[in-house]
Amino acid sequence: MSTDFSLLNKSLAIDSFVLLTLGIKGNPLFYMKYPTSFIREVENIKRLFEKEKDAIIDFDDRAIRKLQYDCKNKETFENLLDCIAAYNYCVDTEYINNILETSKAMESDGTAMFNYKLPINGDDLVGLGIMPGKQIRVLLNTLIDKAFIDPTITKEECLNIALLYKNNVFYM
Repeated sequence: MSTDFSLLNKSLAIDSFVLLTLGIKGNPLFYMKYPTSFIREVENIKRLFEKEKDAIIDFDDRAIRKLQYDCKNKETFENLLDCIAAYNYCVDTEYINNILETSKAMESDGTAMFNYKLPINGDDLVGLGIMPGKQIRVLLNTLIDKAFIDPTITKEECLNIALLYKNNVFYM
C-alpha cells in the first residue's frame, strides 16, 4: 500500500528524498517524527530511483513497464517521478509529462505493469520438468523481461518459451 504524498507531506517527502539521494546521513523525516510507513515509502522511492535512474533517462515502453512493475502501484510510480523531477532540476517537465502520458496510455490499453503477475509460476515450470532452484528463477526473470516487451503474453506463450529454454539451455 502506498503512502499519501499530498500537500505539505509531499513537499517534505520530496525534500527528504533529495537529501537522501545527495548522501545526507539520517532521514530528516525521522527527526521530524513522521510515521515509519511514510519514511519507508520515501526510502523505497530512493531505492527505486537508484535502481532505475538509467532507464528513466532514456525511457521507452519497456523501461516504463519495468518501472511500473518495480513500483508495484500507480501512486509510488507518480511519487517517484515527482522526486526525480525535484532531484534533477535539469529534467524538463515535458519529459516527466511524456512518461506520465505514456504510462496512462498503457493503463488505457491494458499493458501497464502495476501489480503485474506472470501467467505462470514456478510450479508450472516444475511441471515441465525443470528442476527447482536457480533455473526456475532465471527462467521467471527471462519471462518477466519478455512481459516488459509484450505484457499481453499468455500462459501458453510462456510455457512454449519455457520449453525452448529448457531444451536449449538447461539440458544441452
